[in-house]
Amino acid sequence: QFSVPIPLRGVVYCEGIRTGSEKDFDKMLEMYQRETVQVETERLLSALTCSRDPHTLKKLLALTIDLNN
Repeated sequence: QFSVPIPLRGVVYCEGIRTGSEKDFDKMLEMYQRETVQVETERLLSALTCSRDPHTLKKLLALTIDLNN
């Protein structure tokens, strides 16, 4: 298993989402939902916002609306 060094995770995660597929987005969303370390959840959530795909961004927006209700 490959582990990204902590100082690079935000950049690597963001670039992976920016250039990745919906499947990659869904995998990172799943990682975000399972993560228990606050710093890592913030890093994952921030990376999810790097998507350029309208469908995945709508999915993320719907999730944030659900979390606030």
